[in-house]
Amino acid sequence: VGQGNALLELGEFDQAEAVFQGARARWPDQPGVLTGYARAAMLQQRWAEALDRWRCVLCVRQESPQAWIGQGRALLELGKLEEAEAILREAQSRWPDHPGVLMDYARAAEARGRWTEALQRWQLVEAVSPDNEYARMEQANALIELGELDRAEELCLSEQGKWPNNIRPYYLHHLVLERCRRKKEH
Repeated sequence: VGQGNALLELGEFDQAEAVFQGARARWPDQPGVLTGYARAAMLQQRWAEALDRWRCVLCVRQESPQAWIGQGRALLELGKLEEAEAILREAQSRWPDHPGVLMDYARAAEARGRWTEALQRWQLVEAVSPDNEYARMEQANALIELGELDRAEELCLSEQGKWPNNIRPYYLHHLVLERCRRKKEH
């Protein structure tokens, strides 16, 4: 398992697949093997395979937040938004303070265009993980989509000061300014 995971981290996906396939032949129900095998498909963006593989992980390891996240992410990528929402809602009820679960639960709301829900969910991510810069940026994104440009701008400017090397707050601030300009033109 360690060798397969190391190969995944190095981007050697074909070799990692071979390692995990060999391990599956020997230990077909070992959670670490199944998880690595699922991650291999996910990292290569082979979403249908990833979904099947994460479902196998869940069969042997219901208590794995990573398996629920993986299944939810694959469903989102496949455009199965309602299924993803249901899986991630269940994961959120099981692990209400798990940042990874909460982040994908927020992404599910974004994918469905439910910006008020997305904002609330990203606020929850920030509450359990206060240093999560991504949560604050996604809150700004949701505020932009909701037309709350003053709040979005305030958040972007705050994040620019905290994370000067991160381009995302600058990009989102540009979007705010562009939307304000368009609003004035109409």
